[in-house]
This record gives sequence, C-alpha cells and structure tokens, in this order.
Amino acid sequence: MNKHQHKSLSFPEGGTYTFKVADFSVQSGRLTFVTLDIMPRKGTILYDNAPLVGAGCSISAIDILLGNLIYEPEPGATGPWYATFEYTTISNFKSTYSGSVVFNITGEDALETVVQSAGRA
Repeated sequence: MNKHQHKSLSFPEGGTYTFKVADFSVQSGRLTFVTLDIMPRKGTILYDNAPLVGAGCSISAIDILLGNLIYEPEPGATGPWYATFEYTTISNFKSTYSGSVVFNITGEDALETVVQSAGRA
C-alpha cells in the first residue's frame, strides 16, 4: 500500500454530499474501486440510497460516477471535522492507495457570518 491522502469536504447544514471520483486519490492510473475501511461514526454513507452499515464495502468508480455514493449527516449536524472515514483505492494498474475524508458541515450561522464579513470589506 502506498501513501495516505487526507481530503477535506465541506457542504452546508441540511444537505448531503454526493461523492465524485476525484474525491478518492490513486497513485497511478484510473480509479477502479474504493473500499471503505473505517466508516464514519456520525451520519451515514449511502450506496444506491441504502445505508452501508459496515467497513469492507467496495464501490466501483462507475457507481461513484453515477452518483450512487452519498454521505448523509445526522439532522441538524454542523461543525468542522464533523465526521471522518478511511478508504483504500485500487487503480486500473492494480496499485493501492489509502486515504481519509473529513466532512465539515457549515451551519446557517457560519454562513451568515461569512456573508456579513464579506459585506464589510
């Protein structure tokens, strides 16, 4: 297994995050599969609108391209580093790469502060 890549993804409160192939790193070649090694403690990862309940699930890059892999936080959830999970990718060259994703969920108050700060500049 090669290096570990960390990625931070942000989205607003009340939303979900649909994964993109670019969210998962590979060292060489194209992404073919992602295996979810450690699931998030908060929220749910959905595959084809059904919750994934345990680690070890492998998802194809085609399913990710089709929008079949989604993260759904708990209702009312907000905060930086709200949830994390770890994964391993496999490329078409059969190389593996490990990584982690952290979700940052911005609340309405945080968005208002950013807008107000931008308006004062």
